[in-house]
Order: sequence, then structure tokens, then C-alpha cells
Amino acid sequence: MNQVLTQDEINSLLRGLSDSDVEQDGVDTQDGNAPKAKKFDLANQERIIRGRMPTMELIHDRFARQFRTSLAKFLGRTCFANVGGIEMIKFGLFMKKLPLPSSLHIFRMPPLPGYALMVVSSPLVFGIVDGLFGGSGQGRVKIEGREYTPIENRLVGKVVMMALDVLKDAWSPIHPVDFVYVRSEFNPLAIAIVPPTDVVIIVTIEVELEQESTTLTLCTPYSTIEPLRSKLATGFQSTRLEHDTGVAKRMRINVEQTMTTISVQLATGKIGTKDFLNLNVGDVITLDNNPSDEAMIMVEGQPKFYGYVGSYRGNRAARITRAIPERDLIDYRNREELLKNGG
Repeated sequence: MNQVLTQDEINSLLRGLSDSDVEQDGVDTQDGNAPKAKKFDLANQERIIRGRMPTMELIHDRFARQFRTSLAKFLGRTCFANVGGIEMIKFGLFMKKLPLPSSLHIFRMPPLPGYALMVVSSPLVFGIVDGLFGGSGQGRVKIEGREYTPIENRLVGKVVMMALDVLKDAWSPIHPVDFVYVRSEFNPLAIAIVPPTDVVIIVTIEVELEQESTTLTLCTPYSTIEPLRSKLATGFQSTRLEHDTGVAKRMRINVEQTMTTISVQLATGKIGTKDFLNLNVGDVITLDNNPSDEAMIMVEGQPKFYGYVGSYRGNRAARITRAIPERDLIDYRNREELLKNGG
């Protein structure tokens, strides 16, 4: 039996489909009240990612400020850096939009799972090389069709390691995350940190070198930072995040350089008022301590240590033997209170 349709039969069938004269198999669409079937992909991350993550913006804003300072110090010239934008897209789409050539660097974020990607644009690569070798920053290099030289890769690698250190500091107020460099790549086809359909967070850092506008891009899979979503989706961390570690360091240095008064209490005793009024030069006062007892070393008038008094390099000195036990401190404070109250 011949099952091949003639051309006239094929044309009639197509006209019938376009005019809805031919009954279609599948879901009945005649009943307007019937629920419509929709495809549901349980593996699609876009259905579970909702809302913004304001703390991510704060983290990378702080990273941009510190990276600007570190890069300017490294290159010996003025540069600027700011967050150009943060977006969520599929990894495959990001790789298609990737400008070529680019310097690609894979790193890990333990204890978080998976890998992340740092993309250094070619203008930034040649701007770094130009700045380190004393260039004016206005030259243009033809970059099409060639890989980076070993010298260029090594210099850019130093900037990448510096950026990872700054990222670690930027993340520290939120969660202790380490940044471990894995390897660098030139060919985007060798980059497969996640499947093309997985969602990634793209952070673009705009870096201005002299008159050249360049970019540094961070690509972090959503599955990597998902364990921290509760921290990243709320803004309560902003106060801690804005706390500059440089301020804390300067404050610590200032406190450490503050001078304090140290005194040594050799012995104590009691004397009546009548005897005190009758004291004369040459009188001997009996104290409660033995000559072999430890002296009390005071810091700003507060007892802190026990020690022995002697000399060191021609000066009077005290050698600390131990910290004053809590019980002795309580007894000392009780005696001071009794003296204040006339006891």
C-alpha cells in the first residue's frame, strides 16, 4: 500500500492546519475553563532565584574602593574603579557575550563549593603592562589573533592575586571566605565552571587607567553562594561591612602607642594618727610585708602583677613573676573600700 502523499494532499493538509479545520491531538483547547498546561523544569534555577541581594552590592562596592587603592599603588599612577553593574544570567549567555581576547582566571572560594571566574579585559591587560614599563597610557596595541606573552601573563597574574586578596577582605565582615587561585586560560572553550544553563552572578568592575576605560568581571555561580543567600539577601550587614579595616588598624596602632603609668607597691602598713603627727626624720615605720615578699606592680593605679624589684642596666626595674590572682584582687579592693570608709 502506497503511504506517500501527493503534493495536492500535502497542500490541503497545511491549509487545514492553518485554518484550524483539522482536529489536533493533545490537550483539548475548546474548553475555555479548562486549565492550561505549562512546562515546568524542576532543574531550572531561575524559578527559585527571587529578590535582590543588597549585601552583594555592598561587598563589591567595598572591593572596588580597596582595589582602586591597591592597583594605583602597584602601577604607581592614578586609577579609578567602581561597580559598573550586577546581574544574573545563564553561564552560556555570559560566555557568548565575553569579549575576545580576554585573560580568564579560575579560582575557588572555600569553604563554599565550586569554582568562580575572573575576567580581565584585554585593554586592562595592556594598560597594566604599559603602566609597569613606563608607558604613557595612550598607546594602542593590536591584540587580535594572538595570545598573551609569558611576561604579560605573569604581570596580570600579580594583579589577579592582589584582587583575590582584596576580595577576601571585602567578604570577611559577612562570612570568612578564602580565595584560592586555580589556573588561567586564554580559550573560553576551556572554561566550564558550571553547565551553560546554570545561573551565574556577573559583577562588572569598571577600571579607568589614565584615559583608557577597562573592565574587570567577576563571574560567580549562584550554586556557589547559595549557602549564604540568607546573609546576602538582607541589608543588616551593611554597618559591619562599611567598617573599614584600615580604621581598626590605625586605632589599634594608636592604642598600642599610648603611654601608661606603672608604679610598684613595695609594702603596706597601718599607723595611728597620733603616731603619724609625731613622726620625725630617722624614725622607723614597721610595715606588714616581709623583705622577701613579692611587690605589687600597678598599671594606672590598678594592681595587675606580682614581681621583684631590682636593677637593670643601671636603672631601677621590676621583674614580673605572675599575674595577680582574682582572689587577691578582691581582697585588695575590699581593703581599699574599708580605708575609704574609715574602717
